[in-house]
Amino acid sequence: MESTGQAQARRSRVAPIVALALLLGLLGLIVVRYNQAVAERAAFADANTAAAIVPAAGAAPVAMAVHAVRGVAARWQANVPVAGTLAPVRESSLSFKIAGRLAAVHVKVGDVVKLGQVLATLDASDIVAQQRAANAQVHSAEVSLEIARDEEGRSKSLLATGAVSDAMHRGNAQRVELARAALEAAQAQAATVAAALDSTRLVAPFSGLVTQAPSAPGVVVSPMTPMAVLFRIEDTTALRFTGTLSIDDAALAHVGAPIAVDGHDAQGTLTAILPSVDPQTRRVPIFAEIKNDPKSPMLAGVFVRAVIQAGAAIDVVKLPAEALRPGSQNELVLVVDKRAQLTPVVFARDDDGALLVRSGVRLTDTVVLAPSASTKTGDAITLAPNAG
Repeated sequence: MESTGQAQARRSRVAPIVALALLLGLLGLIVVRYNQAVAERAAFADANTAAAIVPAAGAAPVAMAVHAVRGVAARWQANVPVAGTLAPVRESSLSFKIAGRLAAVHVKVGDVVKLGQVLATLDASDIVAQQRAANAQVHSAEVSLEIARDEEGRSKSLLATGAVSDAMHRGNAQRVELARAALEAAQAQAATVAAALDSTRLVAPFSGLVTQAPSAPGVVVSPMTPMAVLFRIEDTTALRFTGTLSIDDAALAHVGAPIAVDGHDAQGTLTAILPSVDPQTRRVPIFAEIKNDPKSPMLAGVFVRAVIQAGAAIDVVKLPAEALRPGSQNELVLVVDKRAQLTPVVFARDDDGALLVRSGVRLTDTVVLAPSASTKTGDAITLAPNAG
């Protein structure tokens, strides 16, 4: 019987052999899986290579079979859609022209004011005192002028009799001119003080709604600071519409054309079309004035859509909506000599969604229906038997 020491020695020799065998088995499994992966990758590459085979150089490309149609003549009333924002037809931020202490506030936010209505007043005690002094100076100058005129009149009479010299008479005449100049200066000073006194009253420049006002008097206002704005008045009886048109649509519109806001019973008139494009949007700015319905008023500051009735009906080519190439906003695919030709067009939408094309396609052109988004100019085209 082997001793305990011999058994332990035998086990110590067997353990490395078992570990080595397990390691070799694991390495063999890894090699098998690697070979399988290489084979799968090669098969996939062969499949892709076969799928990527293209006709040899000089071979005729495979033509796409498509359905096509020709447009029909139609008349279109040039109703041009436009989007823009609404603002009060008149709005004003108001403050005093002079500095002073706010003595009284006569209106509050939400009040409707009339043209010329007093909104607030400043403490005018100092200016009233200045006005009294200025009026007194005017009265003094008027009296001085009268005295000078009397002296000049007497010297003129005495000059005829030789009682006074010519030099004395000229001196009296000059004193009249000096008194007249003093009176004009006093009157100018009085007018300046009167204007300052009038500036202590802030009045509404037009009728409208008060949207900003101080809550109480007592503050000292200064016209030289951004905080000088005390009141804001908006006239929303009409609204100013600001929007842009494409260059093509701007050619249809004209000043005075009617404009209607979608979703509202509101009508207006196009008031201006700028003769230049916006440098950022490359579109033509337009302006309109729209009457606001007091029963269902539109809100200033909102974004709206509108329609401009640009003018008389014009000739267009009507095409199905499916003619528009997917992925584009304004491209059709024409068939020219059995080849595709991508053509940009200018169009509007009919009530049924059809394209009303006013430029870019003719009645004699053959237009592909439901073209592929990947179609490009030069692709070979074959018309299907039932093509129009």
